[in-house]
Amino acid sequence: MESYFDLASNHSDYYPASALQTPILNLLQAAPKETADFILGFTNRAVDYFATTDLGKAEVEQVEIHIDGKPPIKQFVSNRIWNLYRGTQVAPTLIESIHMALERWLLAQAKMAKPEILEGWCLYL
Repeated sequence: MESYFDLASNHSDYYPASALQTPILNLLQAAPKETADFILGFTNRAVDYFATTDLGKAEVEQVEIHIDGKPPIKQFVSNRIWNLYRGTQVAPTLIESIHMALERWLLAQAKMAKPEILEGWCLYL
């Protein structure tokens, strides 16, 4: 599955997928914006590549997202992409682990941050 996301096939160090399999959770705690930017860049690159593969062409469609009157953002969508961090679709465990760490960090933030801070993070992501 890694080749569909332009990743090397030797990422067995990240099996089984877990929020603790990569340093991402620790990095989010130390430098949240920089780490979120890394996750976004890494994910966008992997998903852009996936969308060009035969499997991606069969599963992915592109939609426009409109937020607060800003110019629309083009976004790839598919069931596989949406469930990357849930383990319900076959996907690279490296990407699953990164997204599991992001989810864990966001859930921890939700317990202590103000709602407008959380909304800001959601819109940013």
